[in-house]
Amino acid sequence: MQDFEPSGELAALLAFVERDGSNTVLLAETIERSYEESALELTATLIDRYRTLAPLPPPLTNLAGLVALRSGDAEGAAAQFDELIGMGQDDSGLRFNRAWCYALEGDYEAALGLLTEEAALTHAQAATLRIEAFHHLGTLDEALRAGAIYVERFPDHAALFGALAQVALDAERAELAEAYAARAGETVQGISARGMLLLSKDRGAEALVEFDKALAARPDDARALLGRGVGLLAQGDTEDALAAIQRGAECFGTHVGSWVAAGWLNLINRNFSKSRDCFDRAMAIDGSFAESHGGLAVLDLLDGDATAAERGAERALRLDRASFGGALARILILQARGNAEQANELLTAALAAPAGPGGKSIGDVLGVMALGGISFSSR
Repeated sequence: MQDFEPSGELAALLAFVERDGSNTVLLAETIERSYEESALELTATLIDRYRTLAPLPPPLTNLAGLVALRSGDAEGAAAQFDELIGMGQDDSGLRFNRAWCYALEGDYEAALGLLTEEAALTHAQAATLRIEAFHHLGTLDEALRAGAIYVERFPDHAALFGALAQVALDAERAELAEAYAARAGETVQGISARGMLLLSKDRGAEALVEFDKALAARPDDARALLGRGVGLLAQGDTEDALAAIQRGAECFGTHVGSWVAAGWLNLINRNFSKSRDCFDRAMAIDGSFAESHGGLAVLDLLDGDATAAERGAERALRLDRASFGGALARILILQARGNAEQANELLTAALAAPAGPGGKSIGDVLGVMALGGISFSSR
């Protein structure tokens, strides 16, 4: 059980409960007090004890849902809130909590269905969750339209501004993103957005400070991880960049660009098996992304399968005539003439050379892959 120091009032209630364990009125009061003190494990234990004596009344059912929600058990929380709805309970707080469960489970359409415009104009948390639902569903214009209204209603709610800063970034509205991020305070989304904006201005060292701050508060924040990876890549630290970008890809789950960037970074670091795993993951998400085919083509050539490499390069360039991976694979195929050892040597030289017009480095190209289109709904 979690370590905490109960208040004098809670300690007294717990002592009474031990002496009169079948008193449900006393037990209910103790449950409510323990929840107020954020003693979640104790609250859950006391709720289970209550269940052995009698069915939970609606207020305790709601508390059971809140405990589960705060403990990261979205499914368990949803079951409690659904039970209340089945009892005929209906209020904005209950709808918000159920919507939050849907969001944690990734069902943003269902979450949005419970978050009415009226609720969003009444509660800042509902407004913020509504923006995040629009964002996940890819309706960026709708999110920005609604957000412009909500910020007038809730001008001091930092989380709302953080959510909107992320939307504006994905909508490529840099000035708007900067304005929202400036009002997002120390929220993780706001800090991460400020880091992304600094990256876009080639202020990588300052951006890394912001990303580290965001990750200290939320270690699995996907955007901060990807941003940190790109910042490290710009400094030439491919090993630490790989760790950050691969972790960011895992946290995002379905962001194809980050998986492709992780694939190339693994390839650069000669982790060929892991590189193929990343490209395969990207292919499973979106088989039409040219850079996945290009990366696999290079790996096929390194494995000595020039025929498969040629097919992969052709597919990559057919999907995108400007494909970095497809072009690199084609050059290696032509120069190595199917010789895997020579292809490996040529690859080392190619990765050390500028990767595009204007002397762009391989890091620049991978940064675009990792961060390009990082909205929750897109690749």
